[in-house]
Amino acid sequence: MTYSSHAHLSFEIARSQLANRKEDLRGIRNQASFAAALSGLIASVFSSLVPDGQFRSDVLALGWLGVSVEIWFVIISFSGSIAFAIRVGSGWKSCTFELNPRFVINTSNISRDLDEVYRILAIDADEFFDKNEKVISDARTNLWFAIVLGWAQIPAWLLVIF
Repeated sequence: MTYSSHAHLSFEIARSQLANRKEDLRGIRNQASFAAALSGLIASVFSSLVPDGQFRSDVLALGWLGVSVEIWFVIISFSGSIAFAIRVGSGWKSCTFELNPRFVINTSNISRDLDEVYRILAIDADEFFDKNEKVISDARTNLWFAIVLGWAQIPAWLLVIF
């Protein structure tokens, strides 16, 4: 591909960076869905291994609200894993991955130079990239917590079973 100017080249670089970050966020959200499914699978498998009558009130040790510490550990690790996975997948923070085509149309009405349009769009894309980095970093952190808490269920379930 041939670029007509430095502004055009910088625009293409910035646009491709935005597209790559959009794919990165999509991948992180897919991994969060997998983490939630894995957490549910772990809870399902281990809950089926709990002996009958294990959750009767006369068997449960004293704890907060009459529930043993081991059960609270299971509840917190499972619900925390699901909650962090939901935070990743729900898109609770906004990202901008597309540029404004209306700006380009409006600039043609005022006879703005095409290189100037490319320069402005490249600057906008770079600003969007920087703002999106924080959101993607937060999504990675939430994914990490979802995975760790999902796997933390295993020792919690083992405490309940044995």
